[in-house]
Amino acid sequence: MDPRVGAEMLRNMSPAQREMMMNMMANMDPNVIASMASNMGQGVRPDDVKIAQERMKSGDLNAQLDQATRDPAMVENAAAHLAVGQATKLKQDGNTHIKNGKHSEAIGAYMEALTKVESYETNQQAKTLAKACRLNLALCYIALENYEETVLVCDTVLSTHPKEFKALYRRGLAHEKIGTNLEKSEADYAASLAGAPHDEKVKEALQRVRQRMEGKQSSGDTKEIKEPAVAKSKEEEKPKAPTPQPTPKTEPSSAIPGMPPIDSNQMKM
Repeated sequence: MDPRVGAEMLRNMSPAQREMMMNMMANMDPNVIASMASNMGQGVRPDDVKIAQERMKSGDLNAQLDQATRDPAMVENAAAHLAVGQATKLKQDGNTHIKNGKHSEAIGAYMEALTKVESYETNQQAKTLAKACRLNLALCYIALENYEETVLVCDTVLSTHPKEFKALYRRGLAHEKIGTNLEKSEADYAASLAGAPHDEKVKEALQRVRQRMEGKQSSGDTKEIKEPAVAKSKEEEKPKAPTPQPTPKTEPSSAIPGMPPIDSNQMKM
């Protein structure tokens, strides 16, 4: 149960109703209470329940609960603490799915964990947990080759943690895989390396994308300069059709021995 809901319920109880509830809880089996709490996503040990029961009997816990129902900040902190506990369990489930290669299932666990803590991100624990879930989401999206979602989830992380080197590296990798803007990939890798200067994986990625950019530039220059020359050389190499030669004609010989043959072009009709 959300502590804010519980606080509202306590506020609506009369002192007699609250005392009756405390007496009932103080005399329940600690294992039963711990099991009920576990079903609601709260990690409570039976020994912790026993301590709380002793405080109920002394009236100490009742006084604290009475104060809590009148202190919104205390209620909010209790709600955030519960949400972090539930989200931590879901994050652990997601991590197990990744180890087993079940990235789609891991995404589901991380997304559910985020729904638990997103409204409490002013709480430092909730904020840290949300960042970890989003970084793991990016890892899953990369594994599934969903690079557009990788960029979006990394953008969210970097909006509040602009120097988070894992988010920068994973966004850079997504841009590299998409391939339409290698400059963005290079910028992300360079920023990531600034945050993790000894990370060999980031160094290799930065070198790789710079080589791709140089190769692309070199390929573009060759295309612009050499294509006309190649076209010209092909034209020059193309064999020329032989010039047709007139078929020699047999001219009539001179009627008089010793005279040159008669030129037919000089003959007039």
